[in-house]
Amino acid sequence: MKTVAVILAARAEKGLGLVAALAEHEGGRSFLRSLSSSMTKAGCSVLGVIGDGAERVVEWHPGAQLVEASSWEERPGSALQVGLAAAKAAGAERILVHPVDMPAVRVTTLKALVAKPLSPGEAIRPTFEGASGFPVVLTPEAADRLMGMDAAQTPEQMLAALKPRPLVMKDPGVVVRIRDGELYERLLGHPPKEAPAPKRRGRRELDGESGTMPFGEVQPSE
Repeated sequence: MKTVAVILAARAEKGLGLVAALAEHEGGRSFLRSLSSSMTKAGCSVLGVIGDGAERVVEWHPGAQLVEASSWEERPGSALQVGLAAAKAAGAERILVHPVDMPAVRVTTLKALVAKPLSPGEAIRPTFEGASGFPVVLTPEAADRLMGMDAAQTPEQMLAALKPRPLVMKDPGVVVRIRDGELYERLLGHPPKEAPAPKRRGRRELDGESGTMPFGEVQPSE
């Protein structure tokens, strides 16, 4: 079964003071690169949905599969819909949706979620100490429902509307979102900073010179 992880990295995180996808996590890796590594180890193909600082995110992540949500500011849910469209076009039979500002989720947690059986149209969501977390795991039918929703909503609102089946996990990483400088410094031991730029800044040419895959916006259903 082909599983595609969609990492939502379009929204600007003003509390961090920098582009969340570029924030340094551990070992000099960006949030986006750290999450991509974990998702890959869990057996997923990975797609990043970018918007804020898109050109620099592409430059910092040569070889990554990235799609750009150009209307993320006016239509926040379009970032989710663009990512789902790309995942379905890639042949996904199961889709994980995860925000880029949650890089601490464990590989063992991701593997456990990927292995859970799902009925057609179902979605599941991890919880920790009663709080709903990420990634949300979708069947293609559940993804179709999201594609038909009003993109003026946030991705979080759209995913909650699916009423995913909760799954208790023993991993606080499923609920910890690093969206402000105070939490970043408490967890990582230093003020927010960007991960180092790659030494080689070659780009994977997915769409001419842009470095992003050629997916346009998805219009909500009437």
